[in-house]
Amino acid sequence: LYPLNLVLSFFVSDAGLSYAVYEYQVVFHVALGGYFMFLFLRELNLDFASSLLGGGLFAFNAFFISHAHHAGMVHAGIWLPLVFYFCRRGFRLTPKWFLGCPIVLAISLFAGHPQITIYIFYAFTAYYIFLAYAAKGGRLQSASRYGLVIVLFFLLGAVQLLPTFEFLQNTARNVLSYGDAV
Repeated sequence: LYPLNLVLSFFVSDAGLSYAVYEYQVVFHVALGGYFMFLFLRELNLDFASSLLGGGLFAFNAFFISHAHHAGMVHAGIWLPLVFYFCRRGFRLTPKWFLGCPIVLAISLFAGHPQITIYIFYAFTAYYIFLAYAAKGGRLQSASRYGLVIVLFFLLGAVQLLPTFEFLQNTARNVLSYGDAV
């Protein structure tokens, strides 16, 4: 269900071309992650050169480079700075920017590596609490906005989560004890 993987479906007839597009897609995601970090750093009022350097460092960090062959991890991980970007703009400008947070979290979930999405969700939560505390006002309003982000994320992610949970009920792991599973 990952939107950027739809491009690959147009190249399935030619195996060689499909593999090349897959490789280019990983490179594109690394560049996209760098751009998202650049946007976030500009939102933090860093100058152009600092934001460009930060975006480059994020794009070519050891995690993305060492997991380039795990495309799902890279595809899910690049969305972290964009979630931070929407969160900060929601606090700084208008609350409508918060609507970007559940959309980006759902896209990260669709990328195919839910653990990375959970880590991004934890980081988003910590950043949200930090910004809400720094705003010094409207704690109930901040809590309700956070609750709305969570509800929307789970509603958007339900198209991926519900079939996954149903599938897990029909696997051999469902009947394994914890000791057998590990």
